[in-house]
Amino acid sequence: MAGQLVSLGVYIVEALTAWQYFSPQFPLKGKAWQAALGLAAAYGLAWMLFAPSRMWSNTLLFALANLLPLCLFFSCPWKAALFHSVVLTCLMVVSELIVEIPLGALLGGFEKYQTSFLVFSVLSVFSKLLYFILTKLCLLFVRGKGTGGPPIGATALLLGSFSAVSVFILLVLIYTATLVELPLELEASILIGAFLLLFSNLLVFAAHHYSQRINQQNLSLQLMLQKERAEEAYFSALEEQYEQQRILIHDIRHHLEAILGLAKGEPYQVVSEYVSDLKRSPALQNRVRICGNPTLDVILCRYREVCQAK
Repeated sequence: MAGQLVSLGVYIVEALTAWQYFSPQFPLKGKAWQAALGLAAAYGLAWMLFAPSRMWSNTLLFALANLLPLCLFFSCPWKAALFHSVVLTCLMVVSELIVEIPLGALLGGFEKYQTSFLVFSVLSVFSKLLYFILTKLCLLFVRGKGTGGPPIGATALLLGSFSAVSVFILLVLIYTATLVELPLELEASILIGAFLLLFSNLLVFAAHHYSQRINQQNLSLQLMLQKERAEEAYFSALEEQYEQQRILIHDIRHHLEAILGLAKGEPYQVVSEYVSDLKRSPALQNRVRICGNPTLDVILCRYREVCQAK
């Protein structure tokens, strides 16, 4: 019963850690209480199916407890959700391994956490503290970069596969250490390897967000170039309209004289037709400034010409 309470506390801490990891990066799809309830339900189910001896299924349930709420309650593409779920799983496993090895060396066995309540409690406290610190360290890479960034594709799967392989290697090491009593030198080597894998995964996480930032900057640059091209087309259209109006104003005296001559010697219908033709002049009809937004004005003028042509 005491072990179940400790494991319940572990899953509560992991759920809170996941929440503080997801919230700064991805906006919610709905209400905050709905996302919190969904995350609590996912971690609650993982806790009910938890068993200290079933580390493979525990790890899979942990990854799903992060993946499903992230996809359902946060505005996060599924590939990005898979990447972050694998990263959290890798951080969780490596934090436990880093604590398990020196704890086992001090208390008489790597597998003691499966049978000793004291060892399991100490392991839970220090490993979850380390896990929380590692997630905070990851958040330092995304601070001030917005929420989530643009959708990512193959890059997320490629980088996430490295973390998935790291999880597999770490689980194999833990499983081997629980079955076979390893010499102290080998345990020290495993500990060093765990730190190297941790450092490598942090570099992968940093590279992932660096690539996101570069993609965001490229997208912003492309939008700026499109806006500049639209404004250039807008001012060119304004210049063309101004030139047509200038020519019309220059010739307006001749038009008025012609109207005066028609009014004196021709039927009024001819005068009316002449004035109507003058009003339909492109210099008077093609108004470039429609709404004041250069980009939208260019689009509206372009499709107005298409509609007039058809």
